Amino acid sequence: MASIDNRYKDLQDLAKLRKQRLLDALSLYKLFTEADGVEQWILEKEKMLVTMVPGKDIEDCEIMKHRFDGFDREMNANASRVAVVNQLARQLLHVEHPNSDAIVARQNDLNQKWSELRERAENKREELGSAHGVQTFHIECRETVTWIEDKVV
Repeated sequence: MASIDNRYKDLQDLAKLRKQRLLDALSLYKLFTEADGVEQWILEKEKMLVTMVPGKDIEDCEIMKHRFDGFDREMNANASRVAVVNQLARQLLHVEHPNSDAIVARQNDLNQKWSELRERAENKREELGSAHGVQTFHIECRETVTWIEDKVV
């Protein structure tokens, strides 16, 4: 009877350990799935930023500015997804997850890609703003020349 009780206790301990390992694996895959989704979104938006080229006239600049504003709103909305991944990673590291090296590597990789996207977005904002400013300047110059010509006659 004592032998059976010991075996049963050992079996319960193994079951508890197995359950914890399964929960650890589930948490890890949840983190990786969310990180993969964010990473895919980042790759798509990087491609989109490349296609946002300032136009040759004010209308094209306005269209690009409008597209960028939509992108900017979408980027702000997706910042929470990055925060969720970071929170999941912190929670897993806090409980000393067995795959902590992989978690830290994945978190750092995602945060680096997010930072690069934010930097590219800021550069694109400046580029589009400059192009819009130049086009506005050209319009004002043409209007001033027209006004001067009207006054000369």
